Amino acid sequence: MAPEPIDTYLDDLLARLRGSAAGVRRTLVEAEAHLRDAVDEQVGRGVDVHEAQLLAIERFGSAAQVAAVANRSSAGRTAGQVVGALSWAAGRMVAVGLAAVGLAAVVARVLANLTSTSFVFGSPADAVFPADRCAHWLAVQPTATTCAQAAMLENSSDTLLLYVGGALLGLVVIGIAFAICAVVRRVRRAPRTGVVLPPAVVPAIGATVFGGVGVALLGAALSDVVVAGAWGRGLWFVDAGVSLVVAVVYLVRFARSVIDVAPGAAVA
Repeated sequence: MAPEPIDTYLDDLLARLRGSAAGVRRTLVEAEAHLRDAVDEQVGRGVDVHEAQLLAIERFGSAAQVAAVANRSSAGRTAGQVVGALSWAAGRMVAVGLAAVGLAAVVARVLANLTSTSFVFGSPADAVFPADRCAHWLAVQPTATTCAQAAMLENSSDTLLLYVGGALLGLVVIGIAFAICAVVRRVRRAPRTGVVLPPAVVPAIGATVFGGVGVALLGAALSDVVVAGAWGRGLWFVDAGVSLVVAVVYLVRFARSVIDVAPGAAVA
């Protein structure tokens, strides 16, 4: 017995559709429902079932035309979902970075207590600062007797406030942004994302970003550079160490994700 024209049409459409399994299934269900409704309408007017199916297919459009439209729509949705998934991952990575900044300030203060404030927060011996900056530091640090000592004390007192305060403020902003997104999704009854990024993508990016920053900060520590508003060889070492630790954590996650998806890997 020959298959019905609609069944043949749906088989042809299935072979042409691209995208996620859910998207393909949804397109097929909608197409079949539309075709069956059109057939019922024609049969109700006295048209033969076979002819009604051919007429419904003709009015609906060829499988190639319908698939082309559906594939373009699916590609657009997928691109938007990928951007959304990457944005969500980037927000979480920024939050990790802000937390690392706050942690670095605490570790720097502990290191200063264990070693010396000069090592952690002091400026390089050959650093030259403008006279107005020196006057300001000496004014706000009355116990200091030299510009270098005043700069060191000011850097020590400002670091905890700026690092921790900035990190907390950034985390609050990110938290509010995530909360707003969650509320919008709930109101729109939309899923967080229709795309799940490959498990190795985010860890690979994290290991690269934090590893690169850590190496750059380590170079700054070894050369004892002066950057406007930030100096102190020990502080550079702390910042580099925290960044490299975060990079190692991401690297471990990357290695695990690669092992999990490797051919022949054990399945839990």
